[in-house]
Amino acid sequence: MPFKVPAAKASNKQNLFEFTIPGSKKVYSLPLMQYISADFSERLASLASRVKTAEQHEDKDAVPLAMAETTSLQREIIEHYCPGLYSRLSNDQIGALMDAWRQESSVGLGESSPSAKN
Repeated sequence: MPFKVPAAKASNKQNLFEFTIPGSKKVYSLPLMQYISADFSERLASLASRVKTAEQHEDKDAVPLAMAETTSLQREIIEHYCPGLYSRLSNDQIGALMDAWRQESSVGLGESSPSAKN
């Protein structure tokens, strides 16, 4: 009998970060960081490691590039889970959303693996 992969925990209500945006009554949600897809999780962890290494070595060329890639990935994640939302928010609103999402997830950018919390 084949192994049955269990359902993802990302859709469980307690594993979602819910939020609203100004001018809308709609409640949006993102899975907590530890429940995002494995692809997104690995890419975030890799970028976080690159940012940290660049900062530690004070590599003034690598830090902005890694930060730009992180911003691009954040956009991809938001658009994946909340299509069309990114274009409705300003940079400061995106920053506030990402900070709140990280805080609610209780994991640092480099700890976003699926096993970070369970």
